[in-house]
Amino acid sequence: KQKFLFEITYVNYAWGFQLRGIYIDNQGHVYKYDHSHEVWRPSNPNFYTEEELLRKFESNKEFVKVVDSQTLLKMYKLIKAVKEGMLSKPVQRCNDAGTTAYITYLFDSKANTYKPLLLYQAGDWAQKNLSKSAKVLYEWLFTFEGWAPGVCTP
Repeated sequence: KQKFLFEITYVNYAWGFQLRGIYIDNQGHVYKYDHSHEVWRPSNPNFYTEEELLRKFESNKEFVKVVDSQTLLKMYKLIKAVKEGMLSKPVQRCNDAGTTAYITYLFDSKANTYKPLLLYQAGDWAQKNLSKSAKVLYEWLFTFEGWAPGVCTP
């Protein structure tokens, strides 16, 4: 039932609002999106509804590729373990660079909500999830073209 699994998102308010990224759905489809036309404000910053994520992701959506099912299943199985990981202390690394966040979603089927779990964050503020599962996931997400963090890292 979990439609959305992973996301890499870039947000910057410094030089005009920017919100763009990629997401991976439960079929392994990778899409890029650009929601820079308006600030995305979910009703609760800790849990998102599917409708809220659709509103964000459907904006200027473009198909990128498909992740093979074996890899997707392997990565999906790591999601629950990420919840147990501690986050490193946030450190300020850059100014006006924005933030790139590598996220996975923990799905609550009863409430039909998605809890974003931070894997890694680079930019003005940098930090990472210290669990082994998170490390596997964010290093995998770094392999997506154009999304490896270059500077401003934890």
